Amino acid sequence: MRSLLAVIRYGLRLRKEGFRLAHIYFVDASILMPVILRSCGIKVIISRRDMGYWYNALNTAILRFNSLFVNAVIANCNAVKERTHSVEWIPRNKIHVIYNGMRNVDEVIVPAPYTYDKDRVNVIVIGMVANIRKVKRIDDLIRAFSIICKRHPDASLLIVGSGDASDLMILAEKLGISQRITFTGAMQDTSRIIRAFDVAVSCSESEGLSNSIIEYMQNEIPVVCTRTGGNTELIENGETGFIVEVGDYANLAEKISLLLSDRVMARRMGSNAAKAVKELCDMKKMVSRHSDIYKSLINSSS
Repeated sequence: MRSLLAVIRYGLRLRKEGFRLAHIYFVDASILMPVILRSCGIKVIISRRDMGYWYNALNTAILRFNSLFVNAVIANCNAVKERTHSVEWIPRNKIHVIYNGMRNVDEVIVPAPYTYDKDRVNVIVIGMVANIRKVKRIDDLIRAFSIICKRHPDASLLIVGSGDASDLMILAEKLGISQRITFTGAMQDTSRIIRAFDVAVSCSESEGLSNSIIEYMQNEIPVVCTRTGGNTELIENGETGFIVEVGDYANLAEKISLLLSDRVMARRMGSNAAKAVKELCDMKKMVSRHSDIYKSLINSSS
C-alpha cells in the first residue's frame, strides 16, 4: 500500500507540474503506472523491445487490462509488434515500429581491434556477444563449435558477456574443446572486440531487435543467427548473413564453416550487412519517429 500511495502521489505531481505525456520503458512500470497516469490526465506510451519471454498468467492479465489505458506502444521490430498485439490485446493501429537507432561506425572513435591469441598468427575467431543466460542458448554454439573444430583446426571461440560460464565450460571439456574457448566476461568496448571476429553468431531462442547483431553488421562481420524475433528483419538469408532454426546446432556449424571456408562470400555478406543496417537503424530516423509520435499524441484530443 505504501508503494501504491507513492506512485499515486507521483502521478499527481506530474499533473501539477504540467506533464502531458509519459513514455514507460520497463515492464514493471508498464504493469503499475498506466491506470494511475491516465487517471491524472497524462497520456501513456509503453515500449516493447523483446518477444515477452517474461510473460506469465498474472502479468498478462494485468497488461490486458492496462491496454485500455495505453495510448500508444513503440515496438523495436515487426515481430515484437505482432507478439504484443496477440498477447496484450493492444490494437495494431496503436503499435508503432521504430527500429533501434545506432550511431554510424564512422561517427565513433574506436581503438585498434582487439588482438586475440597473439601466439597464433592464423587463428580464426568465431565470436558471440551475449550475457550468459539460458535464453541465449550458448550451449548450442559450443556443440556447433565442436563440429567446426574438426574442419577448421585453427578456429577459436570467443564469448563476450557477463554471467556464470561454469556449466558451459563443463560441456566444452566433455567435448574436448575447452582449450579453444575463451569467455571474456563483460566488456565495455564491444566494437573493438567484434572487429576481431571472422564470423559472428546469435543463437538465442528469443530476441527483440538484437543490438549485438546490429553491431556485427555495422562492423562488416558476416552473421549466422537463429530465426527468432526481429532477426529476420535484420538479416536477409544468403545476402547479409545466414539464418538457421533455433536449436539446430548442426546447421549452425554448417553455415559458420561455409563462411570460414569462403572468405570472398564472407566479405561480400559483411559489406552488404553494413549497408543495410546503416539505412535501417539510423539514429536520426529513430529520434524523428519518436518526436512525431509524441507530438501527435500531445496534440490529439483522444
